[in-house]
Amino acid sequence: MIISPSAISPYKLPTFQSGGQAPFSFGNALEFDGVNDFVTVPSIPISGEFTLNIWFNLNFTSKSSPMLFSNNAAAKYIRTVRTFGGGSAMYVLLGGSLNQFTFPVWNDNTWYMFTLTRDASNNLKAYINAVESTLTGVVDANNTTFQLIGGYFTLAAFSFIDGKLDEIGFLSGTAATPTQISNLYKLGNGNDFNTVVGSSDVYYQFNQTSPDSTATDSSGNGNTGTLNNFDFATCWVAH
Repeated sequence: MIISPSAISPYKLPTFQSGGQAPFSFGNALEFDGVNDFVTVPSIPISGEFTLNIWFNLNFTSKSSPMLFSNNAAAKYIRTVRTFGGGSAMYVLLGGSLNQFTFPVWNDNTWYMFTLTRDASNNLKAYINAVESTLTGVVDANNTTFQLIGGYFTLAAFSFIDGKLDEIGFLSGTAATPTQISNLYKLGNGNDFNTVVGSSDVYYQFNQTSPDSTATDSSGNGNTGTLNNFDFATCWVAH
């Protein structure tokens, strides 16, 4: 039987009890060393309606504001920030104003699912573990492209991730509904993005094993990512 996340805390990963239900079946994840690891990917255009989903497990004590995604030529990014007024925040800068989405404090070494959507009216919304941010309905029609995962265009020390990322799914033309996001979180299988949200444009499941040096794009669109500065013998870890 699955314990509903809301029965424990809306920001805690649900746990599984006996009775035949398998644990979360994500396979592997990609571990970043917090020093200089980053992934370069073909340009991912952020425009119009979209859904972006990613699982992260970070050491915020080591790096309090690492970059999840950024542009390799300008200051455009999605960035996690902890200890912001006693909580946490996700900073989203797509080309215009900086959007700050606030959440309860995130714990070190804990898996969270982050979802960012923009609908046809340019309303930008952010969720952690399928719970919407306290800042909702930001109107943002700005567009950009992302080419870096886990780094910044200057490759500044503060930007590198200390921790793990997994199941990065991106779909243009569709803003996932709260129900879809909740289903994606509760189903207990990181492979469900294509089924729940739609056929992805980019999908890094990070299920590779040593000594792979690339990140496979499971969408079938050939957006292979390149690992930079990783120890290929140890960077692929269980989710």
